Amino acid sequence: MSSSKDHAALAEQFNKNEERVDWHDETLWWIGQKRDKATHGILEWEQLRETASQIKHNVLANLSEYLVQFEQNLKAME
Repeated sequence: MSSSKDHAALAEQFNKNEERVDWHDETLWWIGQKRDKATHGILEWEQLRETASQIKHNVLANLSEYLVQFEQNLKAME
């Protein structure tokens, strides 16, 4: 597993390549614009986003139980 020092060193190296940084920034901007355009067409976007966030937090809080359940269901299929 990489440490934060590894990440910091890699980020520093990445940032030295101005062309790559510009490409990265432009790509993130383009993705953000696409997302914004798509979300404006969904009236209940914020509610859906909040619901998805709650589901994510529930899954992470109960991950060990879900993994045990998954394993049990997988073994039952054998």
